[in-house]
Order: sequence, then C-alpha cells, then structure tokens
Amino acid sequence: MISGEVMPVIGKWLNYMSRLHDGVDAILIADRHGTIEYSAMFSEQENGLADEGFIGKNILEAYPQLTEETSSHFRVMRTGRRCAMKSRN
Repeated sequence: MISGEVMPVIGKWLNYMSRLHDGVDAILIADRHGTIEYSAMFSEQENGLADEGFIGKNILEAYPQLTEETSSHFRVMRTGRRCAMKSRN
C-alpha cells in the first residue's frame, strides 16, 4: 500500500503527466491483488484529475461490468505485458 504522505506527491505528478498526454482520461494504480491504490479520472471542473473514491476497493468491485478475463489490468498482471487501451468512443 502506498503511504498517505506519498499520495499527494504522486497525485500532483500524475496530474502533470496527464497534461503532457492529451489522451489521458483516467489513471488507475492497483497492487498485484487488484486492490486500487490510486484512481483518478479527468474532470473538466477541476481542469485535471479528480479522485474517483475507489481507493482500497478491488478493481472488479469498482467496475462490476469487468471480469478477470475482460479487465486489462488483470490481463497485465497475468501476462506481465503492458497494453494500450483503445478509445471507447
């Protein structure tokens, strides 16, 4: 688990990085068990990333439409290979 005092630093860094990459609409960091350690979606009101309130939940709990077979996060954990998500538009 990421310590509480490190989270604001990580959040600022991720917000900065998301501005460098216009295509970033969300960031999710999970441990190897699927427990979410950091989660944020782009918010127009915040003009940056905003907390989704999923920290501490399992990916499949936060996104019930996913399964271990359909989740890209679980695929990466299973295979060890990164994957780029295609646009959902």
